[in-house]
Amino acid sequence: MNKKTEEFFSVKVKNLAIAIPIHHVVEVQLAVNVIETLSTNNYFDCAFNCRGNFIPVFDIRKRLGLGTSAVSRSHYFLVLKCDEMRFSIMIDEIIGTISLVASELHKMNTLTTKYGAPLLIKLSSDAVSICDLSTLITSDIKEEFYELMFDKYCENDSSKEKTH
Repeated sequence: MNKKTEEFFSVKVKNLAIAIPIHHVVEVQLAVNVIETLSTNNYFDCAFNCRGNFIPVFDIRKRLGLGTSAVSRSHYFLVLKCDEMRFSIMIDEIIGTISLVASELHKMNTLTTKYGAPLLIKLSSDAVSICDLSTLITSDIKEEFYELMFDKYCENDSSKEKTH
């Protein structure tokens, strides 16, 4: 009998290993090309240039209660898509992909970490927690994202008008 599996991309953020459903992952980039510091935002600290696209960086550390960290060349930007949002999170390490049997996930989701993410599996000595983006990205975070993107779009539009 062929069991249905679900694919996850696992990464480390500070000391927490998380697994993100692979259908949310767009790409991974080295943490370079930071184009703007977004100091007035609560959840988006900076943005970077991804082949000409403005990609805001969601501060997942702050959201999970892990403190903050300045962007350095030792970090990666994991570009994600959730709903109609395309954003990035800064990660410390790429662990790899994980395939889990879908029917087994419900059995493993009984324990939770202190961050509220269900404990899935152990990889070597690390507990890996699933990151449910639909739960993690709250309405206030979405609102901040859309305001940021609207402001960026309007800024680009007004600069185009001024040059013509």
